[in-house]
Amino acid sequence: MSKLKLACIIDDDPIFIFGLKKVMNSVEFSEEIMIFKNGEDALHGLIDLKMNLKLFPK
Repeated sequence: MSKLKLACIIDDDPIFIFGLKKVMNSVEFSEEIMIFKNGEDALHGLIDLKMNLKLFPK
């Protein structure tokens, strides 16, 4: 599997986020990881990415 440029984690549990980031980094899942605490924050963050013509996650 090829490495993604950007991945998003949407969760409000810091322990889960910490563990998932460790696993994702250990298997070189993506170049960058964005963290959002809830769906609304994720929606706004992804809209901002799209509006600023930055790389949109696949």
